Amino acid sequence: MPKGAVYKALNESIDAAARDGRIDKERQAAIIAGARKVARVMDDPEWPNVGGRFDNVSPSTLLKYCDALGIVPPPAGKPKADGGVDRLRASVKVLRAASGG
Repeated sequence: MPKGAVYKALNESIDAAARDGRIDKERQAAIIAGARKVARVMDDPEWPNVGGRFDNVSPSTLLKYCDALGIVPPPAGKPKADGGVDRLRASVKVLRAASGG
């Protein structure tokens, strides 16, 4: 990942959300500052082993800040049903009927 990529992407998302009126940079300044701090940690060349310690907390923390700012895309949604479960149930019924059960 290029140096500063997380911080840059975060700021681009914040700026876009502010332009769209989805966030207020002044009212949400503390959340933005926290997110930026975490982004800088993740941009450290030694990350995820910063200062001799493995950092497995920063990614989820950054996502929580982004969620609080409303700049996380919605979940992909419920997977489309392909009828697999219904076909399996029908097969089980056929097998039970064939075996006398």
